[in-house]
Amino acid sequence: MLIGLDYPDLHYSYRDIRGKPGKPIARLTPLGWTCIGDPNSGQEQTLFNRTYFAREHENRNDLDNIVRKFWEIENVKTPSDNVFLNSDERKALSIVEQSLEFKDGHYEVKVPWKDDTPSLPNNYNMALSRLENTEKRLNKDPSIAKVYTQTIEKYIEKGYVRKVSTKEETVAGKWYLPHFPVIRMDKETTKTRIVFDASAKFQGISLNDTIHQGPKLQQDLFDVLLRFRKYPVALVCDIAEMYLRIKIAPDDRPYHRFLWRAMKSEQVPEEYEFNSVVFGVNSSPFQAQFVSKKHAEMTKDSYPRAAETVLKSTYMDDSMDSVINDEECIELYNQLSQLWAKAGMYARKWLSNSKAVLQCIPEEDRASQVDLDEGYLLSVKTLGVIWQADNDIFTFKANPPADDFKFTKRNILSKVATLFDPLGFIAPYTIRGKLLLQEMWTAGLDWDDQLDEVLVEKSREWFQELDELCCIKIPRCLQLDDDIVSTSLHIFSDASLEAYGSVIYARHEYKSGTISTRLIAAKSRVAPLTSVSIPRLELMAAVLGLRLALSVKHALEVPEDNMTFWSDSMNVLYWIRGRSREYKPFVANRIGEIHTSSHPKQWRHVPTKVNPADLVSRGRTVKQLQSDVIWWNGPEFLQDEEPQWPETNIQIENVRDTELKCQKKTSDNLTNCTTLKSIHTSDSDWRLDPVRYSSFVRLVRVQAYVHRFIDNCRLKQEQRRQGSLSTVEYADAELEIIKNAQREAFSDEYNALMKSKDLPKTSKLLGLQPRIDKNGLIRCDGRLEYADFLSFDARYPIILQRKNWVTKLIVKRYHELGKHVSGTNQTFSALSSRFWIISGREEIREYEHECYTCRKRKA
Repeated sequence: MLIGLDYPDLHYSYRDIRGKPGKPIARLTPLGWTCIGDPNSGQEQTLFNRTYFAREHENRNDLDNIVRKFWEIENVKTPSDNVFLNSDERKALSIVEQSLEFKDGHYEVKVPWKDDTPSLPNNYNMALSRLENTEKRLNKDPSIAKVYTQTIEKYIEKGYVRKVSTKEETVAGKWYLPHFPVIRMDKETTKTRIVFDASAKFQGISLNDTIHQGPKLQQDLFDVLLRFRKYPVALVCDIAEMYLRIKIAPDDRPYHRFLWRAMKSEQVPEEYEFNSVVFGVNSSPFQAQFVSKKHAEMTKDSYPRAAETVLKSTYMDDSMDSVINDEECIELYNQLSQLWAKAGMYARKWLSNSKAVLQCIPEEDRASQVDLDEGYLLSVKTLGVIWQADNDIFTFKANPPADDFKFTKRNILSKVATLFDPLGFIAPYTIRGKLLLQEMWTAGLDWDDQLDEVLVEKSREWFQELDELCCIKIPRCLQLDDDIVSTSLHIFSDASLEAYGSVIYARHEYKSGTISTRLIAAKSRVAPLTSVSIPRLELMAAVLGLRLALSVKHALEVPEDNMTFWSDSMNVLYWIRGRSREYKPFVANRIGEIHTSSHPKQWRHVPTKVNPADLVSRGRTVKQLQSDVIWWNGPEFLQDEEPQWPETNIQIENVRDTELKCQKKTSDNLTNCTTLKSIHTSDSDWRLDPVRYSSFVRLVRVQAYVHRFIDNCRLKQEQRRQGSLSTVEYADAELEIIKNAQREAFSDEYNALMKSKDLPKTSKLLGLQPRIDKNGLIRCDGRLEYADFLSFDARYPIILQRKNWVTKLIVKRYHELGKHVSGTNQTFSALSSRFWIISGREEIREYEHECYTCRKRKA
C-alpha cells in the first residue's frame, strides 16, 4: 500500500526502534508498525526475474478407488447394455451435428461450448511463463528442440495453424494454450508429440472447463481386436494427423491460440491460432469420432466394406480388420484409401500378413521397415498388442524394473498397469499381480511406503517372469482355413477363494472333417475382500463368462445357439436349472441374468482337472502357462464329437441348498444342507471366546485358521488351502468377529433393523441413524454420506459398544499403533476413520489408565 505525502498525519511517528547503522528502522504510525529501509542491506542478494510455484495435487481417494476396482464385483460390458446420453452429451451431439459442414476438402465443426459465449480471462502471462519453461526444457536437448520447431513450422505450412495479425491480437474473446513436448521413443513415426494443455487453469478456470466433452463414440477396443482375429488375411493402417485434418468454426479459433518464437528467447513471442481440432481439448476425440462415423455412413453405398471397417473395426485413428482372402483385402485397401481421401484424410502405415496385398500398396505408404525383397515384415503394436506380421502371431514385450527400483505400492501398480493384455491371453499370470496389489492394499500401506520383506520377495518373483513373456506366441487368426462348416463358442468358468474368471474358445468344424479350437479371450477378477462363499464366487464366474460370451458373439457374429457354457460347480448348475425367484437376491439376480441370455440346457458340467478356467482362478507362472496345452486350445474332448463330451449329471445330494428363500427344511434335507441365516439362541455365537485373547490381531488370526479348517473339510483334497493366511481369509475373520460383537451388544437393534422396524426408544443408537450394510455390519449414516473425498469406512463407520471386550482389543490395537504416546484425541481420530465407539473417548481413557506401558512411563 502506498500513502502519499498529502496525508502527513498518517506518516507521524509515535515510536522508532533502531538497530545497527544502515539497518532498517521500525516505526509505529497511526496505521501500525511499518519498516523503513532496505531489509536486505548488508547481505548478499540473489536476484530473481520470475518465481514459479508448482504444486502437484494427488487425489489419493481417486487412486484408491481405481485400485479397489481390481477386487470389487465388477461388470463386463455387453452389447445389450443401453447407452444413455445425459443432457450435456445430448447438447454436445446436437451442436456438432448441426454445425457439420464439408468445405474446401475438409470437414468443419463447431466447438460444443457449455455457454453460447464463453467467458474466459486473458491468460497471456500464464502462457508466456509456460512457454519459457518449455524453452528451458528444449534447450537441454537440441535434437528435440529442432523436431519441436519443425513440427510447428509444418503445422503452419499445412494450414493447421496461422499467424495472428497485429489487429487481431486485441480481440476480446481469446485463450492461449500452453504447450510442451511428450517424447515417446517407442513410436514408429511421431516420437516427439506436441501437447497443447487445454486443462491448464488461470484464475481457477481452463479452456476444458468451458467445453462439453461429448459422448464416447469410439468402438470398444475388445470388439476391434476380436474382429481382427476373425479371418486369415489381416490389414491395419493409421490415419495421419486425424484431429488436425478436421477444421473448427472460425468463431471458435481465437480460443485456440498459442505463443511461439522459434526458440529465440530474446524476441517477443508471436501469436498463432489453430484452424483445426486440437489434441488436448477434451471434446476433440468426440468431434473426430463423430466426423469419421458420419462420413462412413454417408459413403457406405460407394464403399460398403470400408464403411464397415470404419464403423466396427476402427479405434480412434487406427483401422484394423481381417478378411477371407487376398482379393478381398486388396479391395478393402482400395476402398479405405478412397473413403479417407474423400474426407480430406490420409491413411498411412499400411501393413498386412499377406505379401501379395503389400505389393499393391505404394512403398511410401507402408509401415516402415517392411522389406518385401528380404521377406521381412515388421512387428508392430496394434492398439497396444504386439503383432508379428510375418509369423501372424501376437506376442508380448515387457519392461522389467531396474536394479534401483523402489518397491512401493505406487511403483508396483505402475508396473502391473504397463502389462497390456486386453484379450486376457496371459490372465493366469496377471491375476497373480492383481492379488499382489490386493495384499498390499489390505496391509494398509501408503502409496510411497516401502513394502515389507515378504511383499518385496513376492513382487520380485513376479517381476522376474516378465522377461519370459516374449516366448509366448499366440496365433492371430482363429481359424485354419475358410472351408468352415460350423463355428461354436465354449465358455469355461471357475473360482477359488482368491480369484475367479472365465475363458472362451472358438471351435471350428471344417469340410475335411478336421476340428480346431483356439483361445479367444479370458477375463479374471480378484475375489472381493468381503466374505463370499465358494458357490457364490462360482456363480459370479459364470456370470462373467456369460457376459464375455455375449461380447464375443456380437463381435464375431456367432449364432446364440452355438454357445456352450461349462462349469465344475454342481451348485451353480443346480441353481441355473431352478427358478430364479426361489433364491435369495444375490443368487436370484444372477440366475435371472443367465436365464435372460442363455438356456439352462446350454450349461454343462466339466471335470475340475480339465477345466482351463482353473488356471485363471489359481494363477500360473509364465513358464507353466507357455507349455499348457489346455489353456491355449481348450480341453481335449472339444476335438471329439458332442456325444463324447462329459455328461452333466447333477447329484442333488451333493448340492448345498443354502440360497433358497425358505430356510425351513425337512429332516432329510438337513443332513446335507446348511443355512446361511444365523439362528440366534441363548447360547453364544462365538466360535472362539474373545476374552481369552489379549491381542486383536491374534484373535483374528486364530479365527481365520478356524474358518480355513471348516472350509477345508467341505472341499476336495486338491482344493484345500495350506500355508500362510491370505488377506481375504484375514478380512473374513475380522468381519465375523466384529459382526458377532455387534449382535451381542445390539441384539434388539439388529433385529429391528433386519425387519425394517423402528429402534427401541431406549436404544443408544437412535442418534446415529444406524443401517445394516451388505455384510451384516451395523454402520452410522449421516451427512458424511456426501463427503465423497472420504473413504467408505469414514463416511459410514462401524458402530461398537463401549465396555465390550472386542472393542477394548481394537482400542488397544490403535493405542499401540500410536506407540503409547498419542493422546486420547489422536487415538480417537485414528479410530474414527473406521469405527464409531459409543462414548469412545471414555473407552480410550479407560484403557490408557489400564495400559501397563503408559503407567510405567508416567511413573
